[in-house]
Amino acid sequence: MPSPTPRRRALPARLEELFTIALRLISEKGFRGVTMRDLAQSMGIKEPSLYNYISEKDELLVRLLRPHIRRLCVSAQAIVDSEQPGPAKLRAFIRNHMEQYRTHHLPLTILFQEKVYLLNSKHRAWYRTSSRRYEEILQRLLRDGMARGEFVEDDPRLCAYLVLGACNSSLSWYRSEGSLSLERMITRFTETLVRGLLPATGMPEAAHPPAASSDPAGTSPRRRAARRRGTTASGAPARRRRPGRAAGGQGDDAGAA
Repeated sequence: MPSPTPRRRALPARLEELFTIALRLISEKGFRGVTMRDLAQSMGIKEPSLYNYISEKDELLVRLLRPHIRRLCVSAQAIVDSEQPGPAKLRAFIRNHMEQYRTHHLPLTILFQEKVYLLNSKHRAWYRTSSRRYEEILQRLLRDGMARGEFVEDDPRLCAYLVLGACNSSLSWYRSEGSLSLERMITRFTETLVRGLLPATGMPEAAHPPAASSDPAGTSPRRRAARRRGTTASGAPARRRRPGRAAGGQGDDAGAA
């Protein structure tokens, strides 16, 4: 078998260089703000030479993001397949999601920022399939936990969207230079989300519940006599009801909006 030519051996290295440059430029300008000319100039080559590596700019975006989506799915699947209880799996899933962001900050930030673009590109089928796979892994985790009574019974799909939406939104407001470290934010974020899905252990009783009336209908002899005299049970003049007023103090149209 003939050995690869120097040109072929150089292609993977130059492709990695292209990916690195593309990540930097897209994070600075946004995907739509980066042109093929920008990429070529940053690599020190002519624009037509880029087509030795990619056929179009959209292909570059997909090739940048594909390994990171795959990594998210593989690591999440391993968590769901583990022998841990449901709440422990959910903690691990959320932490893994956030840790992936810490380790692969640029590509995952681009992934979340360019979601709308991907959904309207010719690669939308790939993006939808990849995203749905990840969502379904989390839905299975929640569904299994609900079946075992580890989570409150609810719609697993809705709960999965809630968890992923909360995790992804944190990428837009978290700032590493703030007072909250990323590790502490991940810990607090994880515990808050998991607690919200745990079943209630019992509602506390009211400290002083209202006492039930011993004569709710006012049928005692003293009350009947007072009504005949037109006074209250204590002897004060009784208020007359206006015609058309219900016993509860509401008119006939109380139910109208």
